[in-house]
Amino acid sequence: DQWRNRFTRNIHEESSRLAEGSQALVRYFEDQVRAADTPFTTPLEALDVYLSSNNYHLPELEQSRAPDETITRLIDEAAELTTPQSQSLARTYLKLYYSLSRRMPMRDVIALWAQSPDPSQLSRAFGATLSEAMHRLATIPSEDLGQELGLVVSDGAGALLFRKALDGFPMPRYGAACAVWPLYQALNQPMVARRALVETPPGRQMETWTVAEPVAGLRFDTAPILRATMLVSLDSGSLSSERPVQVGTTCRICPRQNCAARREPSVLVE
Repeated sequence: DQWRNRFTRNIHEESSRLAEGSQALVRYFEDQVRAADTPFTTPLEALDVYLSSNNYHLPELEQSRAPDETITRLIDEAAELTTPQSQSLARTYLKLYYSLSRRMPMRDVIALWAQSPDPSQLSRAFGATLSEAMHRLATIPSEDLGQELGLVVSDGAGALLFRKALDGFPMPRYGAACAVWPLYQALNQPMVARRALVETPPGRQMETWTVAEPVAGLRFDTAPILRATMLVSLDSGSLSSERPVQVGTTCRICPRQNCAARREPSVLVE
């Protein structure tokens, strides 16, 4: 009877713990939904939603012979870009998009990527920086490139400036991301290109390419302003001999225990 009572008590306690964890998880996602239903809190968020709604690909702009006019019209027609600040941010980004598309034509990028899926090859072929090559790759539809890619860009403070999520590698829309991402390690070694295998819960492996580069010219006696870029794809097997880095999305919904980088408790564990 003693063992039976202990077993019953353990089952009850475990069920209660799981129920509490499930309720906390539901509350977390309800908060995310409520936040998504509210007006955009920042111009960057408005731009992020606009790009996501277009799958990060703007063929009309790539083919335009009057880019300034096309950019103005795209901004005017965008329901998400309603404030002067979001429109200004969008104009800056769309000019960059057009510049990259002209310097690295989609057809040529696709052909080079088919030969060797290596962002540094594109960088050398087009005389672009690694971050520019990775950004261009992320703007090409997966059905044309033959591979789905995600992209995330961070400033030196760790804030996400650009995010294109990949199935199996979600990126937080609000709050801070996982501090273990190779994206943040790149900031510790500027101008060093790294490729790494990462594993997300519950065991999906991804291949990443990362680099941190200055966003402006170097000056004496002035620390460079860095920006880190990380391209993400499903693991191709080329790094299968490496031990994957155990990463998550954000601490609040990460089930990993004993993580040295954890900054707050997870709703998924006790």
